[in-house]
Amino acid sequence: MTSKVHAIISVDSRGRNEGLSVSNTDFLYQMTVPINFHKRSNDKQYFIRIENVKIPVSFYNLNSNYDTFNFTLSTSGAQTITLTHGNYTIDELISELETQMDAILNGFTITYNEITQKVSIQNGTAQNITAISGNGWRLIGFESTQTIAAAATVVGNNVAYTNTTSCLKLVISNLVSNNVYSNSIDEGTFKTTNLQNVSVNIPVKEIRNEFVFVENHMGPMQKMPNISSIKNLNIRLVDVYNNVVDLNGLFLSFDIVVYEINKSLLFTNK
Repeated sequence: MTSKVHAIISVDSRGRNEGLSVSNTDFLYQMTVPINFHKRSNDKQYFIRIENVKIPVSFYNLNSNYDTFNFTLSTSGAQTITLTHGNYTIDELISELETQMDAILNGFTITYNEITQKVSIQNGTAQNITAISGNGWRLIGFESTQTIAAAATVVGNNVAYTNTTSCLKLVISNLVSNNVYSNSIDEGTFKTTNLQNVSVNIPVKEIRNEFVFVENHMGPMQKMPNISSIKNLNIRLVDVYNNVVDLNGLFLSFDIVVYEINKSLLFTNK
């Protein structure tokens, strides 16, 4: 079975619309020349795939999405700690958090168990810690329901996990599809899913000052929505919690490849 490339859109975040974009990872990309689909017919369908993704490993694992630790001390009242953004190991993170907590009320010891991968907080003060909130507690495995009583040691309910960018997702939020085609055109099979944005997952091995490059030439294609043209793209780079990723001033690039496939040949014998 044959298919052909209908169009390739090469996107670089340096070419974003500055006035209508939030950042270089949450931006509007306006087409110089629209991609048209005027010849769409019952026999002809269009599919799309994000390919040749290039992203610099310039993001921090501790950023504005994970930097805040709120809690209440039984006598001193509500407290907020905001850690400096950067790349932390778990040992560096708990050391900095312990320093900041001791600056508020001296007497805390925070440790990490490499076997269980959980963090313990020893409260050597006379005040209870309650009302835990803020996105930072998630990284060290503590939940909002946990309290840390005076003169007690409490272990986080969950494992500590500082690799907040182990997988990124590049999303085209204004292109929505309800069909994901198999990664082989010859298979002639659909994988029907709920409505979803055109996107690609990007596994990340964090090597500082390098790039993540994903070809995705054999990845699944998504059926184009029934539109007559593509004039602009709303693009977001997000982490596993759907937070926009900050590349700290650097830029990403990728290709959107639109394939034209004869629908009458999709369901042929294998």
